[in-house]
Amino acid sequence: MAKVLHIYKTYMPFTMGGVEQVIQQLALSTASAGFTHQVLTLHEGEDFQRIQRPEAEVLAVPWRLHLQSTPLSFQYLRRFRKLAQEADIVHYHHPFPLQDIAQVLSGITTPSLVTYHSDVVRQKWANKLYSPLLNHFLGRVDLVVASSPQYRQSSLVLQRFQAKTSVVPFGLSERSYPEPDSATLEDYRERFKQGFFLFVGVLRYYKGLEFLIEAARKTGLPVVVAGDGPERGNVEQAADNIENLHYLGQISESEKVALLNLASAFVFPSSQRSEAFGISLLEAAMYGKALISAEIGTGTSLINQHEETGLIVAPANAEALAEAMLTLWQDDEQRQQMGEAARARYLSLFTSEEMGRAYAQAYQQLLAPQNKPSEMENAQ
Repeated sequence: MAKVLHIYKTYMPFTMGGVEQVIQQLALSTASAGFTHQVLTLHEGEDFQRIQRPEAEVLAVPWRLHLQSTPLSFQYLRRFRKLAQEADIVHYHHPFPLQDIAQVLSGITTPSLVTYHSDVVRQKWANKLYSPLLNHFLGRVDLVVASSPQYRQSSLVLQRFQAKTSVVPFGLSERSYPEPDSATLEDYRERFKQGFFLFVGVLRYYKGLEFLIEAARKTGLPVVVAGDGPERGNVEQAADNIENLHYLGQISESEKVALLNLASAFVFPSSQRSEAFGISLLEAAMYGKALISAEIGTGTSLINQHEETGLIVAPANAEALAEAMLTLWQDDEQRQQMGEAARARYLSLFTSEEMGRAYAQAYQQLLAPQNKPSEMENAQ
């Protein structure tokens, strides 16, 4: 058995987001190929915690300072060095500047790869200072993995490392999702009798929620928003003033599955490149829902194919979003066909088994000195 150490700033059970879901699915899907997993992360508590989860052992270090969305901890640097030396492979998840610092200071030579989840988009001034460190970090890892051809081609950072950048789309396992509770299903069915557009996700600045709110106002169509995050206050305020906008707050996995089963279609208005892939969008495809997303040059347009699995609109455009919602709402047959196509595309390209196969191959090649990571087959 080979040990893989994952590095990211947050992880379950402390937080639940797209990167956390990717790490979980990746660990579960590569276990059968002979890989065990640890996750080194940070949390807001007082003490170091060691938690055994089904997919991985989680090692959580308390952080003492937060700077530009990055938690900082000297204890983390010490833990990183020890664990990275003991691991067979270090698997980084970008962006997380503290891991770049840890790699530079530790001087470890353990085989490594980084899943490049997203460019640093919002902190533009800090990014200028960070770029030399990031380029040094990416230069030292053995392999860079992007989640879509779109992101590999459009990222200015990745263009510098094309020779060792491969593409492995993220994948999901239906088996890891719970069956919806019958009482919850009945409750939602009763509350939203006429159907609804669904958004589920962490409520962040780049999700384009202000455009979804405006589209809901313009169309009068029922829209359900679920999740928590920095934009919660804005969504709550809008829901108080727009009768057809329903905000449910943070929900359980079982409640999410119930909503995905009942939704008429899924709307994903993310408007900035910080949305590099869209795990929630992929979940909706898995449940056979017609999709609406924006063209931002990332993996959202790998998942959603315009006029096949759904509709793709211009970003940051409430008018275009409203028009797409009305188009799907008024055509039941088209909505059904697109949902079936989205489900078929998930089964063809985005299962956790397919992702696990590709990553297991990457791990095996990293452990075989005679193979150069740049010669890896690109999984498209």
